[in-house]
Amino acid sequence: AQRFEETFYQKKNPSEVNGATVEPKKEPQGITEEAMRETFKYCKRFEVNTGGISRGWRKTPYPAFHLMELLQKLGGEIVINSDSHHPDNLDFFFNESAEIIKKAGFTSYSVLTPNGFEKIKL
Repeated sequence: AQRFEETFYQKKNPSEVNGATVEPKKEPQGITEEAMRETFKYCKRFEVNTGGISRGWRKTPYPAFHLMELLQKLGGEIVINSDSHHPDNLDFFFNESAEIIKKAGFTSYSVLTPNGFEKIKL
């Protein structure tokens, strides 16, 4: 069985998925920003995920750009992740994501090394 996300994003008319009517909703920025602020109390490092791009579901990484800007203003850190399930996609859209986070105001991102997280300058 195909996953919901695959079916949803592959349809030309995403309002019809598996015979059911689905209304794609955009979350109000206030809700997502509130969730980020609350999460930030417990974790300062957030993931920019390119998995949806490598699978053809999106054209930009998660989270939305306005959330990257908020995270930067809060003093957070970024880790770029591909959520890869195949070696060919291990660093998919990383260079482009680095440019996006730079536009959001970040000057570095974090990479997990054998010595823990290390910052890489943009």
